[in-house]
Amino acid sequence: MSISVFFFSFLLALMSCAISSKHPANAQAEHVRVRTTSYHIANNEATAYLSFANNVWYKDSVGITQMTAIQSVGTPTTDTIFTATIGYRLVDMRKKWAYEYRNLSDTAAIMKKIVLTDSVLLIGGWNFFRPFDIIVYDSLRSVGDTTISGIRYARYRLRQLFGGNQYLSEELFRCDKKGSIFTFSKKLSDEIGCPLVKRTTLTPDGKFPVNSGEIEFVSNNFPDSIQRVFAAWKRNVQLYPVQ
Repeated sequence: MSISVFFFSFLLALMSCAISSKHPANAQAEHVRVRTTSYHIANNEATAYLSFANNVWYKDSVGITQMTAIQSVGTPTTDTIFTATIGYRLVDMRKKWAYEYRNLSDTAAIMKKIVLTDSVLLIGGWNFFRPFDIIVYDSLRSVGDTTISGIRYARYRLRQLFGGNQYLSEELFRCDKKGSIFTFSKKLSDEIGCPLVKRTTLTPDGKFPVNSGEIEFVSNNFPDSIQRVFAAWKRNVQLYPVQ
């Protein structure tokens, strides 16, 4: 496995473990798009070669996430890696139940029901229930604020500890989104006081990105189609409890 694919897999794990079950419920509707990108570095240049985005919706302790998985097709000489949407998952944070569906539709049938415990590993998508933070780090330091597309971010760098190795990482926090449940690290967000919404693993010299993850805040309003899905799937929680 190449270092880029290794980090790409790590970022998927990071997104699956991003929110603590102890996070306070937020009644405000939030639609975000969580984007993950892996880069190939050659000829003193970084080029994105694998990227995808999961849409995620949340309101009043209930979330729905698009589920995307990394897949590969191998031959004796090459491996082709790609991503594919494998379904959608509703998570009820109060009941600690999850329901998986093939399609994002108010008429979709339930494919799987899950009791959310500390040992459950959910594959693909954003995990609204996870009682720990997987980021281990040291040397957190501010490197000044930055503005991207008119949005101001607090910018920090740290040495991230993973798999017995250290990696340089740049972390961007949005202080205009305080109160959002969406963050890549509750621990870091609590320390800085703002949600961590973009993180980039860098080469050891800090010149090039290896992988990045970004939370894009899309809207605080749901279209009618998503409202119908929420209503139908929340009704299914009542009709078909997880046993």
